[in-house]
Amino acid sequence: MALTNVDLPYLVGFRDYLWSAVFSLVMIGAYFVITISLFYFFVLKVKGKEFLERWGMDRFSITAGLVALMLSLPAKMALRLLFNVKYVLVTPWINI
Repeated sequence: MALTNVDLPYLVGFRDYLWSAVFSLVMIGAYFVITISLFYFFVLKVKGKEFLERWGMDRFSITAGLVALMLSLPAKMALRLLFNVKYVLVTPWINI
């Protein structure tokens, strides 16, 4: 039997392209904010404040962004396996 895949905005209840895109962008933004802040507190706890000051804002931003992108793959896999979500961001031009 084939699985029925749905888009994340459709699963939540958004049927319009505009509102589904807005919802998806807000969810993606919230994911990045939460992931980067958790990474910041993790580095702060493990390495300390002096390490973060030596590291600098540029190096931390690049590393945190790459870590957030790296962790987005298992998050997308979990959405696909647990909730049969096919796409997170749905627009008429691009689906992610």
